[in-house]
Amino acid sequence: MLRLLLQIAAWPFPWILRRQVFAWMGFRIHKTAYIGRALIAAGEVSIGEGCVVGDLTVVRGLQLLQMDHCSRIGRRNWIVACPTHHGTDIDGKPRSVLHLMQHSAITIGHLIDANARVTIGEFSTIAGYGSQLLTHSIDIRENVQSARPICIGKYSFVGTRSVILGGAELPSFSVLGAGALLNKPFDKSYKVYGGVPAVVVSELPKECKYFNRDSGFVR
Repeated sequence: MLRLLLQIAAWPFPWILRRQVFAWMGFRIHKTAYIGRALIAAGEVSIGEGCVVGDLTVVRGLQLLQMDHCSRIGRRNWIVACPTHHGTDIDGKPRSVLHLMQHSAITIGHLIDANARVTIGEFSTIAGYGSQLLTHSIDIRENVQSARPICIGKYSFVGTRSVILGGAELPSFSVLGAGALLNKPFDKSYKVYGGVPAVVVSELPKECKYFNRDSGFVR
């Protein structure tokens, strides 16, 4: 709570001063990165070269927020986890993690439940508004809380107001259509997935310029 209050108190000040508040909290922030009037409360924070976190985004309860170089989180995103799900995976890595790989982006107004690891692959985009990535749910058969990771492959695109559930994987070089429900892992690239639940609905040529760009930002 103290960390959040300090961040709010620092909002009127320029970034050069607000950066010092984050440094005092132990956050690792590259000198070229920028955080807007956002609130970040995570056990470990690593924000790389050229990264941006937009205004009014809230990150709360994660063990680790990791942003590789030139990745972006836009405005008004809600990224949360519950401390009761903290721990380590079989490989010893933290469980409650949001990892944006290089040149990936989360745009505006999305909800990400990161009670298990959420990975956004390099050059991939969570686009539009209002998508939900939900790692956490109730296991109806066992009557227990459970959380499973979500993985978005590289150079992929998630359309507006999509829902992605724990255990789901969107392959690299793929598109998830607007309003779709991705509820399981898929492994075929160069496809458009759509519907409720999502299925393959069309093919995509490998020559698509989105799949071959060298900058994450799309003009």
